[in-house]
Amino acid sequence: MSYVRMGEDGSDVYVYMTTAGLICCGGRAMTSTAAMVDHLRGHIADGDCVPPDVIPALEADDESNFPPGGELTAKPELLAIHITGEPCA
Repeated sequence: MSYVRMGEDGSDVYVYMTTAGLICCGGRAMTSTAAMVDHLRGHIADGDCVPPDVIPALEADDESNFPPGGELTAKPELLAIHITGEPCA
């Protein structure tokens, strides 16, 4: 499921959920909502556009994305990170 795609509402990030966890920009998997929120706040601090509804949507889905006792099946360490670095238009 995609939370936002690059270009939607001026977004500079693409955030989606996989069996490896939450992915930003096709890169490293975040294995908690808090880690993704921190990552997105870093994008915002760098001047990247993260639409205002993305973080609340992630927080609302936290329990369903990372159920207690649930397991992630992929190996996040095999994924690389990519950041666009483009500022909001």
